Amino acid sequence: MNTYDNEKILLSLGVDVSKKSLNLAYLYYDNTVDYENIQNTKSDISKLKQKLKTIKKDKDFVCIAESTGDYHFMFAVMLSGLYSVKIINPILSKQMSMYTTRGAKTDKQDSKMLAGLRVLNPEALKYVDFKADLADIRLRKYINALAKIEKIIQEYKMHSVSYVNSLSLFFDREDIKEDTKAKEVVLSLLKKEKRRLERKINALAQDEAREISNKIKGVGMTSIAVVFSFLKHKEFKNRDALVAYFGLDVRAKRSGQFKGKEKISKRGNAFARSCLYRIAWGLVMHNDEYKEYYQKLRQRGLHYNSCLIAVARKFLRFLYAYYYKRTIRLS
Repeated sequence: MNTYDNEKILLSLGVDVSKKSLNLAYLYYDNTVDYENIQNTKSDISKLKQKLKTIKKDKDFVCIAESTGDYHFMFAVMLSGLYSVKIINPILSKQMSMYTTRGAKTDKQDSKMLAGLRVLNPEALKYVDFKADLADIRLRKYINALAKIEKIIQEYKMHSVSYVNSLSLFFDREDIKEDTKAKEVVLSLLKKEKRRLERKINALAQDEAREISNKIKGVGMTSIAVVFSFLKHKEFKNRDALVAYFGLDVRAKRSGQFKGKEKISKRGNAFARSCLYRIAWGLVMHNDEYKEYYQKLRQRGLHYNSCLIAVARKFLRFLYAYYYKRTIRLS
């Protein structure tokens, strides 16, 4: 950090992101903070860019925001060409907010806390640089859309069954045939859109994802493409950190003699985790090595769901060696 005498130098900009607005906290070298609220629009973010150009900044000036699905993308893309933009995991910001005065939780406090990470926890900002790769952004858009359409399909199926069953209590099957057919048409269109998104995702998949899908039996192309999309520009100090990133690490509740039920943390992206479950199921069904591992766990009396989670963790350990350590080559 530079040393300045009686100058107002901007150290960092904390950005609390929502769908419609950006709450900004400008943290200066003299520890003063200015606040501003702007709309999460191209016009207002362009004005912010111009304003930042007029402010004297530290040579290591950073913009820091939470990962918020799609909502942070416009801000991050527009500023990343000029400044260092850091996108952090919401879990980290939640942990930091616990140490604020009386646990205050407001938009202002959130943006100030994010700006303060530059000083209070610089280590947390090491591996969270936002890269304005348009292909990556397009891929993540498709993945978010796929996650939503899958949820809609699941809910629509449940609704359709409930709807038809309730009608069948009062009418003959022939009388509700039109209703049933209409539901099937809608479901067919939803599934068609799902297949379209999967093709788009597969076309943008990393080479490593393609290699794994082609050479390891049981690994679906779309699922592994989704998993790899969450690994790009990410670094992990060990394989356990990778497992924890996807929320498959075990959290035990213990106090004295009490030992509570162990559960996975479920941190990180739920859709990425569901893709890992699908990969695990495919490996159990089609891959001898993973099938044997699964069966051994079942013979020990573990629930099938716990066994699938263990298979997913085993696959992530392989992924760490293959992708990060480069100690495994696929024949």
